[in-house]
Amino acid sequence: MHLTREEIRVLLTNRAGAPLPEHVDRCRACSAVASDVALDLGLGDELAWMLAGLPELPADTGIDPVEAHARERLGSGASGTELVRDPRLASDAGLLALLRASHPLLDVDPARLRTIAEAALALDPPDAVAVVAFRELANARRRTGNLAGALSSIELGREAANRLVVSEHELAIFDYIEAIVRVDQSELASARELAERALPTFRRFGDTRRALYAHLALAGIDYETGAFEAARERFLEVAAPLAKLGDRAASLGAILNAGDCSRQLHDLVAARRCFLQAKSGYLELGLEAPLLTIDWVLARIALEEGRLDEAEQTFLAVARGHDARGMKLDAALTRLDLVDLYRGTGRQDDAVALTRELASVFAVAGARGRLADALTILREAAESGAMLDEPLREAREALASAPSSTFFQS
Repeated sequence: MHLTREEIRVLLTNRAGAPLPEHVDRCRACSAVASDVALDLGLGDELAWMLAGLPELPADTGIDPVEAHARERLGSGASGTELVRDPRLASDAGLLALLRASHPLLDVDPARLRTIAEAALALDPPDAVAVVAFRELANARRRTGNLAGALSSIELGREAANRLVVSEHELAIFDYIEAIVRVDQSELASARELAERALPTFRRFGDTRRALYAHLALAGIDYETGAFEAARERFLEVAAPLAKLGDRAASLGAILNAGDCSRQLHDLVAARRCFLQAKSGYLELGLEAPLLTIDWVLARIALEEGRLDEAEQTFLAVARGHDARGMKLDAALTRLDLVDLYRGTGRQDDAVALTRELASVFAVAGARGRLADALTILREAAESGAMLDEPLREAREALASAPSSTFFQS
């Protein structure tokens, strides 16, 4: 008989250096669950790496029955309110199982993940549950373009984490999430400080997976500052360790990002190699959302190589794909590339009209750096003689009203 996830969690937290029961070593299903639990708990690197080498969990066995029930209910299309009222999910352990089962929605339906986290928090759960719910809510709000809301959730999550007996690890997780939000706001110095602060805590707690995620964040910051060679080196360094931990999706993401660094460095051969490797892996995993990112960067290459019709159609398809998933900020960023295409081909009116729309999106999201880019384009258009006095004034007002870096009281 397989052990439940909770039984394995108790074994790992109480083992005090003793070997795990023989059954866990022999049973593929329980070993795989132990691997995941060990990483969640932030156990020592040696144990985490050892467990990461075990076979993956078979799809039909060894799953916590409560979490399996949560996945089944998620598949039925139940609303967030219906899910948290389910008798099997209404307990603290049940809510945690629901939040774990819901996390993959971040990449396919972040709006639904947001409603589930909000429904869980509406029950006023204990801090151990609230911390996880605020974490998911912050991630979902960021992916749906509500950066101010994401930061508010992070702060509330920190308050809950501070009330826990062991809070340092949870606080580092919120530092990491905030770092990603700050990147979206183009506040790169703050983002780097947060990611660098989280990294040693993850290492100290043996949370190898999140330590690698922090490295990914730092690589992204290098990319945003134009240090493409350093960013590519970081991305490639973490790809293999992530794969060894069983996080193949994140590993493919690192390869994909390394490819975009190569594109920025005009090494298009290396770029295509990375993109095709990532695309093949995502197709094998059945993950659709990352394919939009790959098509986006392939469209950028087409734009650089002068294949303008192909680039335009691909940009439009990618933006619509993000729209369909409720990822407003990702869709807007893709359309910002369309603005570049329109400007480069003399379609000034199209560029100006689209930029006006994007200025509003970025203002609502609180993405101040991107909004400033949009304003620059508007200003250049106005200086070229276009009648843009009114939209320029509106865009400046949007920038003035966009959220600053202080969203909450201490």
